[in-house]
Amino acid sequence: MRSPNARTDVKPWFALMRKELRGLMTSKALWVMLILLSPLVGFSFIQAVSLYAEASRSAQEFPDLATGMVPLDGILVPTFGGFYIAMTLLFPFVAIRVIGMEKYTGAIKLLLQTPFGIPKIIAIKLMALLVCWFLTLVPGLSAVVIWQAFGGHLYWPDLLNLLLGQMLYSLVIAGIAFFAASITDNYGTAAIVALSFTIGSWVLDFSLGHKLLFWSGLGSLSLTAALKGFEQGLFALSRALQLLVLSLGFVTLSAVWFHPGRSVYTKTINSMMVLSLAAISFVMAGDARMFKDTTEDRRHSFSPAVEKSLQRIDQDFRITVHLAPDDPRLVDLDRSLISKLQRLIPRVSVVIVEPKRGGLFGAASDDAYGQVFYEYAGRKEQSRSTNPKEVLPLIFGLARLPVPEEQDWNFAGHPLVVDAYPSGIWFYCVLPLLFASALWFTHRW
Repeated sequence: MRSPNARTDVKPWFALMRKELRGLMTSKALWVMLILLSPLVGFSFIQAVSLYAEASRSAQEFPDLATGMVPLDGILVPTFGGFYIAMTLLFPFVAIRVIGMEKYTGAIKLLLQTPFGIPKIIAIKLMALLVCWFLTLVPGLSAVVIWQAFGGHLYWPDLLNLLLGQMLYSLVIAGIAFFAASITDNYGTAAIVALSFTIGSWVLDFSLGHKLLFWSGLGSLSLTAALKGFEQGLFALSRALQLLVLSLGFVTLSAVWFHPGRSVYTKTINSMMVLSLAAISFVMAGDARMFKDTTEDRRHSFSPAVEKSLQRIDQDFRITVHLAPDDPRLVDLDRSLISKLQRLIPRVSVVIVEPKRGGLFGAASDDAYGQVFYEYAGRKEQSRSTNPKEVLPLIFGLARLPVPEEQDWNFAGHPLVVDAYPSGIWFYCVLPLLFASALWFTHRW
């Protein structure tokens, strides 16, 4: 039977949630961010449609180019690129207020007298912030509606996967902002700390192409790199879980430092425990092997018959590549073959053998340069091709598997020539005015 006090127990939760939502809705930071977000997303959308239309004109003259006309790459990712910038640089100011409002004014002492503990208070604040985050999607989703009104094609799995990535990224930014507000004494210092984390993530992203292994390893921790997979139309459970672990880790650290009555020593010990648990969880999440190609053109997948056969390979599979890291063939090989094999075969090891440089201009002196060696069950094959149609028969031969019959998949593309400049009225005038009116109304509320 339902407890007679169940409704009474829930009332304080709703009361605190209502208080947090009211505080956010009356915050100038939220509405100013929305006012700035509208033209930013609008400009990104209009420029994306303009470039897409130019490419579509070429596709009308040369039909073979139409296969490259994908709304995910041409419209959705550039449009939400403006949203990403706002989440990185502006959203922390909104999130900091959620934590700092009580801490910086001293009202936290009254808040601690409520029946809620610090973890529950932080959780309710995060839920209230997430509710307001959905409000920030209005400019981006309105761009999607306008695109469809123009007659543009939309593949929903692409959009949903992209929005999921943006939400997980925003949760990490919120966690960073919460932590920054909990360890500082004023809004300005908290903003500097939060932006140091987010901009530092950009620096890590730049180090992905660095030749030193140490810097390259740090680059894999970049938040931008994690989001990039979602932007490319690939859902990886490992990346999603790692972003969630980062978010919960920062939120838990903020709960540790939010309490004013605990000593710095106690907070430091608890923080070390949280960091250790988060690091272990982060590494374990990286082992999750679930992938979903959400793209309409199946760019991250082989045919179903090929994938079913490759999943029967259950022993160590080794690939040795004799190519320089900056060789375009290595990028092509990774995109068209290696990354797909790593998602399908549980035990794939890839070794990049950099050639020795010699001669006046530093030309490669390795006789095996350009070759790729495939090893499985003591058998070995080699090829210089980066085309899966030529390499897959070699792999099936090594595994003693029959070569499956592939069904041709011809993606026609979705070219569209349209002028999006009239939509600037909505993004540059109407939507900012609506948000400005909401700002005026909530301050009279």
